[in-house]
Amino acid sequence: PMTRPSFLHRGRAAALALPVLILAALYLVAAQVPATAAGTEARILFAELDRDGDANVTRAEIEALLRAEGWRHDAACDTAGAPADRPCTLAAEAAHHLARADSDGDGVVAYAEIAAIITRDLAEDFLRADIDENGVLSVDEVVATELHWAFERPDAAAEEGLILPAACIAAFEAERLPGLAAACGAEAEGRVHLARLDLDGDGRVSLPDYLAQ
Repeated sequence: PMTRPSFLHRGRAAALALPVLILAALYLVAAQVPATAAGTEARILFAELDRDGDANVTRAEIEALLRAEGWRHDAACDTAGAPADRPCTLAAEAAHHLARADSDGDGVVAYAEIAAIITRDLAEDFLRADIDENGVLSVDEVVATELHWAFERPDAAAEEGLILPAACIAAFEAERLPGLAAACGAEAEGRVHLARLDLDGDGRVSLPDYLAQ
């Protein structure tokens, strides 16, 4: 869930409300990170999307990639109380992503727009994950972020075969952050994930590290 940032991923709901001033500050920092921060992911995604090579991505091209990746509607679409803003058809999903990325309103998405929205989404993900707001991510925070995703997308979690120990569920529901990774048996996996993100090797995962994934 945290390994492939993409504007084709609506993302997990925030664990906490995003403070507007903090989010604005994060955007400012994100804007000062070198353009290579979202570079690899943005370049690969743009190449996958831009089928005709005209340097602009259309809704039809977004639909084509979603279809190739096996898109299917969210299970909530099958319920009578499905949210009105939830895309429940392939065309609606493609239109949703186009609208999110098309900052100049010209009806197509350029490379710079995809890179910008990937950077924005990563900055928001970092803020949500940094629960104690100390500016760096811990193993417990990484695990908490994954648990929020699992609880909000139980169908996807089930498909991945995720089984949580009772102690893990209890700690998460009680919002006990310290020791959460240990309770979930995920300390080793969490440390490996943080090591992958710690690009400058200082033992800490900061916003610039996270944006460069």
